[in-house]
Amino acid sequence: MSLHPPALSLRPWVESLWAAPARVPGEQGGRTREWVMPDGRAHLAIRLGGQPLGLYRDLDDVQARWISDAVLAGPHDRAYLKDTGQMTGSVGALLRPGALHALFGVAEPQLLNRHLPLAEVWPEAAARLVGQINAAASPQAQIAVLEAQLLAHLRPARALHPQVALALPRLAQGLRIDELVRMSGYSHRRFTSLFREATGMAPKRYACLRRFADALPASGKPVRWVDLAADAGYSDQAHFVRDFHGFAQMTPQAYRRAQRQGVRHVRAADIPPPPTQT
Repeated sequence: MSLHPPALSLRPWVESLWAAPARVPGEQGGRTREWVMPDGRAHLAIRLGGQPLGLYRDLDDVQARWISDAVLAGPHDRAYLKDTGQMTGSVGALLRPGALHALFGVAEPQLLNRHLPLAEVWPEAAARLVGQINAAASPQAQIAVLEAQLLAHLRPARALHPQVALALPRLAQGLRIDELVRMSGYSHRRFTSLFREATGMAPKRYACLRRFADALPASGKPVRWVDLAADAGYSDQAHFVRDFHGFAQMTPQAYRRAQRQGVRHVRAADIPPPPTQT
């Protein structure tokens, strides 16, 4: 995957733009799936070649729900299961808190743990964007097309509330939420409301999720979970394991044993092909 910085006027809302090549498809006859680990950030993805995103409720679900080839994904606080039977290339944007409103007119809490066809928020532009990206001659040209559409849809939205903008990096540094509330001058309820409006989550949930995401080890790296828990700021390993399971839908041990494509993509149980008729 190649990452590119967005235009200056997009940077308050867009962390990066990406172009990803196609991945090796699943074995002939069956369907492969993977868990996508949450990190609390929304994103926009255009899947090349018209292949829609397919999602499953859980491992027992064998009928994918097909969304679209242009998908707006809200912030997630738990892993989701997607179809990887045909992993085409993609072009997309990783979004910052507040971007769903600034670019798509959607409140962050409305899209928590949801995927939405882009056509529902960009009814006229979505099909045009998909066509132009698929017709572009290179990944750089594809990213330029996407960036132009994001710039065209950037509405005169107000910036993040100053106290939320201050709180986000301080949470990453490990500052306690009650201290952030005190520094803001707001009541705990008001501060939580402002924070949820920007991120889709309450401050405690968001902080725990970001701590989890930062703790995920690089693929292939040897792991001592007790050290990882301590490095991520957990006071005890049991607390870390409990949070890990809640976010990842699996234990740290299962994550470690799984076949991984990078940090956030974990191979799940395949759906076997239907039995051969005799």
